[in-house]
Amino acid sequence: ACFDYYRFILVKDGTQGPVWNTADNAKLMNYLAAYPERFYPVASWRLPDGSTARLYQNVNSVTPPPAWPPDF
Repeated sequence: ACFDYYRFILVKDGTQGPVWNTADNAKLMNYLAAYPERFYPVASWRLPDGSTARLYQNVNSVTPPPAWPPDF
């Protein structure tokens, strides 16, 4: 449900940055891997630091409601 409104998700492996900004990245990667029928790999790019960026398409994405994103 948390990715319903996202048509594409871009992720990166390797070093991700400070732990206080990246603590949930492993959970995200595991979630994408757990649902290969929903998150289809579209492209990947080798990055200068030796890591890989991967673009996934969410084939089950839905159109967000008219007031999306919410005003804060």
